[in-house]
Amino acid sequence: MTGPEKKRLIIEEKCFKPFERFLESEKYSENIYSELEAEGARLCEEYMPDTPHFFLVESARSQAVTIHEYAVVMVYRGMLDLIFNLSSMMAAVTQTPTPPPEHAKMPWQVNMLAWLEERDFWWENEEYWWLHCAEHRTVFDYYVKGLFKFIVLHEIGHQHNLHSRGRVLQSSKDVEAATEDLGDDNPSFMHKVEPDDSDTATLSAKQNIESQAREIVADTYAFQFLVEEMYDDVCCDEEDKGKEAGLALAAAYSALSVAHLYFWGRAALAGQASAEEIGMHGYPSHLFRIHAIEAAFLQHGFAAMCDIPASYAVSTALAQSNHTFATISKRYSFVDWRLGANHPEYEKHYRKICDEVPKWSNGFFGVKDDELFELISKAMEAGLEASPDVPNKE
Repeated sequence: MTGPEKKRLIIEEKCFKPFERFLESEKYSENIYSELEAEGARLCEEYMPDTPHFFLVESARSQAVTIHEYAVVMVYRGMLDLIFNLSSMMAAVTQTPTPPPEHAKMPWQVNMLAWLEERDFWWENEEYWWLHCAEHRTVFDYYVKGLFKFIVLHEIGHQHNLHSRGRVLQSSKDVEAATEDLGDDNPSFMHKVEPDDSDTATLSAKQNIESQAREIVADTYAFQFLVEEMYDDVCCDEEDKGKEAGLALAAAYSALSVAHLYFWGRAALAGQASAEEIGMHGYPSHLFRIHAIEAAFLQHGFAAMCDIPASYAVSTALAQSNHTFATISKRYSFVDWRLGANHPEYEKHYRKICDEVPKWSNGFFGVKDDELFELISKAMEAGLEASPDVPNKE
């Protein structure tokens, strides 16, 4: 039995719920499933060390996970359905040279929550006109790819920032307990992009802050490399040289639009937690997550890509998202949702997360070289073992 085959068997036994199985993309008539499967594998191979594996999972759960010890990232079909539903809304309302058909239907305008909760995306439905108009289908495919990349990169962010190792090494007691769980036949730590019904454990206030910090670190990692991915998508020809600043701005704007769409849609589904509740859960609110992404981008900017102020990209994307989402739904106002962050409790909570984030961040952010990554990991592990009481600096 090969290594990948053994991993699949253990994952099926230890991680899957009843009726879940690995998705066989070749059984779907739409090529998009095999294309996304190949894209997920490419991202893992490019950004993760060792020998990573990417799988799609046949399951209605709107979820994505990484299993650290196996260097595995998995995206569930329910998450793909959500991506298709969100991308449909953007494709239908985006202005293109070809206008929507007369009396074109927008099924989400009747009940957006029901639309976003819909599973088994109906590719054959002729009323999904945006799939059959070439220009609108291009917009649809663009957002599908962007959202999918963000989700996969988020899970890779947990791997890159060594969150499993950090959790093990938080204290000597944790090391002793967690070490018993590490082994070829028992995947220990899984990180999920969203909470689900199986997350019933009650965490302490300290554990909530640690967990939220890990999610923020993974989000900001995903966003940074999503900008780079989108930049590479548009800056691929010789004639693009000399236009780097404008293309970098376009890439950041597109990545922000993707992040706005994902977290706004997720917040509509989950409901907005009150400001007093934001520190009571292991996952930060979707509103908090998008603010953290924007704050990190405003702080670090475009790095070496260009000298344009990041604030220009953020303000432009905010204005466009507000206009677009108002067209999609009058009920779930983007502006009203964003204004919820003005509560003083958000600032207090943000400071707590900022204090915690360095403990869960890889100091060599953005490193992709396998050999350097291995050397860094060994050095960090040696330092932690020598000083177990020092906060984890991964």
